Amino acid sequence: MEQAGLPPNQSVEELKSSLAGFDDKISSLKAEQEATFRSMQQDQKRAASLAEENKCPLCIQPLTGDYKTDLLKRITQENIEREKAITNLKLEIATLQKSKRLASEAYSDLQTCVTRSNDLKARISEEENNFNNLQAELSAQKSLEAEQRSELELLQFEISRFDLSELQAAKEKKDQSLKQYYELESDLRTKEIRKKDLSRQLDDIKNRINLAQEKLERVEKIRKTIDVLSAIRDAYRSIQPKLRSEFVKVLRNFVQQVLDSLVAGETPMLNVVIDETYTPYVKSEAGVDREVTNLSGGERTLLAFAYRLGLGQLIMQSRTGHGLSILMLDEPTENLGSEDGSIERLAEAISRFKAIEQIIAVTHSEAFAAKGDHVIILEKEAGVSKISIER
Repeated sequence: MEQAGLPPNQSVEELKSSLAGFDDKISSLKAEQEATFRSMQQDQKRAASLAEENKCPLCIQPLTGDYKTDLLKRITQENIEREKAITNLKLEIATLQKSKRLASEAYSDLQTCVTRSNDLKARISEEENNFNNLQAELSAQKSLEAEQRSELELLQFEISRFDLSELQAAKEKKDQSLKQYYELESDLRTKEIRKKDLSRQLDDIKNRINLAQEKLERVEKIRKTIDVLSAIRDAYRSIQPKLRSEFVKVLRNFVQQVLDSLVAGETPMLNVVIDETYTPYVKSEAGVDREVTNLSGGERTLLAFAYRLGLGQLIMQSRTGHGLSILMLDEPTENLGSEDGSIERLAEAISRFKAIEQIIAVTHSEAFAAKGDHVIILEKEAGVSKISIER
């Protein structure tokens, strides 16, 4: 109980109440962890929205570059602090769970001790009854002895009229017989007492052996579990860098394929490079790395579309075993010019994604909408929204 942080002199009921307190604390910490995680997810969505648009996700007001950068940094810092808080909560939960497990073992051992104490009390009561019975028997034996002494005196009086030598020999024989009888009776009682003591000690030893065997079995199970967990952890650590490298390769190949299909050879090819932190770069034909901020608006839009599609495909494949089945796009033609045909190429490339069963796009570009299989037009006339199906 001291290892679990509890006073060593608690009763069974107090220990049971302490166990319930552990459950309440663990539930409270888990709820706090879940709330922190949801707040972190909300800020991640806000950061993603700020990265895509120059508008505040809350008040829809335009944001300047410096303010937007500071806001993103603040959100990122808050998420880092929440991750630290979540890590601390996990450690605290693990500590409480360990303390609860130790307290549970102490509670089980205490219940066993209470049961044994009750058994011992019952046996003491039984021995007291036996002792009272023996005292009653002893009183009866003393009464019988008194009667026999009276009879003996009477016999001695009658015998005094006979030959004293024979009487003396009989008396000596009687004394010897009584002595032997008392010795045998004392020896029998000693052996009976010894037998009871040995039986009680044997029962205690059996109980201790059983308890020790159970503890050894639990220790062995825990040791095997720890060995398995250590093996799994070592295996995961050994393959983690390789898995990440393979994920990055698959992601880069898929993004490059999508980007090649988008540019369609009409503009200089963009060679995509993705580092171990999943950050995309563009390598020129001369082999010089170009950051995304140095690309044109159209190139950034094409690269962002290809990267997000590739990353979504990779995440869906790793979690479910199959690729994306539906793709929803909001203004995919933003920052694309109509003069160089990039909007038409984007629409053609999207229509060729046969791996995706259904693609839904919201756009103001009629050229982009013309490539769709089905077109639904939403217009506002006199303050009223109207929906029409073109095909």
